[in-house]
Parts: sequence; C-alpha cells; structure tokens
Amino acid sequence: MKDGDLAINDRQSPSPLKTDDSLRSKSSVKKYRHPGNQVTFRKPTEEDGTAVWKLIKGTGVLDLNSSYSYLMLCKYFSETCVLAEQEGRVVGFVSAFVQPESPDVVFVWQVAVDQSQRGKGLAKSLLRNLLNREACENVRFLEATVSPSNNASQSLFKGLARDIQTTCHTSECFSEDLFPGDDHESEWTYRVGPFENIEEV
Repeated sequence: MKDGDLAINDRQSPSPLKTDDSLRSKSSVKKYRHPGNQVTFRKPTEEDGTAVWKLIKGTGVLDLNSSYSYLMLCKYFSETCVLAEQEGRVVGFVSAFVQPESPDVVFVWQVAVDQSQRGKGLAKSLLRNLLNREACENVRFLEATVSPSNNASQSLFKGLARDIQTTCHTSECFSEDLFPGDDHESEWTYRVGPFENIEEV
C-alpha cells in the first residue's frame, strides 16, 4: 500500500465499535453502533462500484484505479470485499482476495475510510469482518503491502496482530526499481498470523 492506500488514522484504542450479538452469523449483515449513529457492514454488489470509486476519490490520497476495476471487485470479489455504510452512504471499503496459490492467505489491496469515520477504529473492524467471512474460513494469514512512509497502514496491521494475539512479520515485496519512473517507494509485505476464530468488535 502506498501513502493513501489507507486513508485513515486508526490508532485510537480501545475501539468504540460494538457488535450486536444477535448478528454474529458470518452470513449476516454486521451492525456497529457509534454515538448517535450506526454503521453497517455487508458484501458489496456491482451497484456499489460507483460509490466505492467516489469514496476512494474523495479520500484525496488513495491511488484511484479505474471505475471498471471497482465494478469488477464488487461483482467478482464480493466474498472478500467489505462495504461499510452509514445511513445509506458508503463510509468504508476493504478490497481483498484469497491468494489462488495460497488458500490460507487473504491479501488486502486497499482500505479506505471516509473522513467522517476516521479515528474510530473502523478500518480494523472492517478487517475483522473480512476475516469472519465464510470465504476466509480456511485463512490463517492476512497479507498487505505497505510503503516505508505509510505509517498509518503500518500501525493498522501491527495493531491488528497485537489485538488478535499473533505476529506481524515484514519482508520486501517489490523493490523501487520494479516500478516505472522514480517516484514510487518500495513495497513491503506485512504478514499477520497465524490466527483462527477472529472475534469481531
């Protein structure tokens, strides 16, 4: 993840998000209560593609991919993508996929949180929701790539590892010279795990 592949400040702890115990089924919509409002997590559909594109664009710091790519993610990778809504408005999104050659690893591509929800622990709860999906039933590791200057993403994945009482290992994934031009940092893999039975909070 480059700067902006995590458009949040997720360092507050403990998280104010609380789970409605009646909605713990993996296939259920997950609801979380903030003071005076409510955030709902669900799988995206292709109709959400435009809203997701607007969310990414609105952060002002994320790598904005084509609108087509978000339609594809919402349609074909919905089992491993998570949408967060507040009063019908998209306020958070995680895109991810289970690695074909490593079915015990889910790779997180982008994490985006709307300005209105930053600092509330929403990004971490999005990841927990992802790990509770049936598509991640056999997943024991979460991976993402993070650039050296992206402190927010580093804190998110290290914090997740700490919260679920596992480890977070780092290793270089893509060196600078693999990218066109000379304005892209290297990308380091953050590998969280092993884990199982992740609780949502």
